[in-house]
Amino acid sequence: MKLKSLIKEELNDMVREVAAEAPGATLVKDDRLKFASVVNAEFHEYDAFTADFDTRINPSKITVFWGISFLVNPEGIFKFNIDIERVEGQYLLQMLDKQTDELMQETPKNIADVKWRFPVEEAILERGGFLFVRELHFNFKHNMCDVVF
Repeated sequence: MKLKSLIKEELNDMVREVAAEAPGATLVKDDRLKFASVVNAEFHEYDAFTADFDTRINPSKITVFWGISFLVNPEGIFKFNIDIERVEGQYLLQMLDKQTDELMQETPKNIADVKWRFPVEEAILERGGFLFVRELHFNFKHNMCDVVF
């Protein structure tokens, strides 16, 4: 219950911050602006899975579900947001012998089993341009998935 109240408080703070930036603005969301992109994802800092073996995760196809929303006021579009909803797919965790690098075990893992944070550093939406997810970089140490547009 405490976690829900913390999340609610954070969301309220964000709404107040946006309202201060753009008085009279309205958030516009539409299901037609939701997308699913299959991306060849890369994985980083996953060595904490086991101390007994060296580990490796090769790039894998992962589906990212995302959408776009707009903050509008009577004068036009004030800001747009990219909302990453979730990721789905599997990656293959390979465990290698520390001495010989011989493959000892392969274990399929579900990418959605980790609670990921999705920072979007830069996404440029311009007239006549396009906006697609180009890359996903999963960092297991920080539970972050960098989404590159």
